[in-house]
Amino acid sequence: MRRAAGPGCTAGSTTAFLDPDGVFQKPKRGKKFDCVIAADCASFERLGKVATAISRRSLFINIDHHASNTRYADLNWVSEREPSTGELVFRLLKIAHPREDFHGIHAATTSDDRRARANASEFIDTLLGRRDQQPLRELLRLVTDDLDGAERVRRAAPFLPRPAPHGRTEAVLALIEDPDLTVAAIANAHAVALGDDMFRQAVSEARRARPALKEQAARLFGLTTQSMEVVNAGG
Repeated sequence: MRRAAGPGCTAGSTTAFLDPDGVFQKPKRGKKFDCVIAADCASFERLGKVATAISRRSLFINIDHHASNTRYADLNWVSEREPSTGELVFRLLKIAHPREDFHGIHAATTSDDRRARANASEFIDTLLGRRDQQPLRELLRLVTDDLDGAERVRRAAPFLPRPAPHGRTEAVLALIEDPDLTVAAIANAHAVALGDDMFRQAVSEARRARPALKEQAARLFGLTTQSMEVVNAGG
């Protein structure tokens, strides 16, 4: 089984510490995968460039908690009741290690107690010590380690299909064009509400390119198509 990583995991890069053994590989077309697992990804389109690199696969598993998930894989485990996909990952760990108290570990990772989070992180490091378990260990440490927002984003960068946005403007513009129709529709509505001419222009271009955005926003916010036209016009 191969593992796909973002462009940040390269020798000598500032994020190379995430993969000292060279386990991660950049997604490339033509590779064959025994199994591909997509986590916390509501639609196939949200995989971005990775989607084009995983066409040759034996099994495709989708683990997610979003209500908008499109059930795009061979095996879909989607639980809308869970507040995060991490909850489902911890359930899998519980199955793999039935003697361990993963309910307690999960509670510790979300605790306000710094010592409890540190103990949980140490436990995960010990439990997932094998070389082939390192990617999962590093993902879980993004949750358990006591990091500020900027450092958490930096460490998460290698796992993202594209660079993280810098600031609100880049974030809103990126979300307006998000492959997930629901996410894009919400971002479109938010951008219009901000009243900025640049955002209004971006929304107008996005809706011309994807007509379904207007209908999706109308469904989400209970607006008629006529109301959406008024909003677009700046009313």
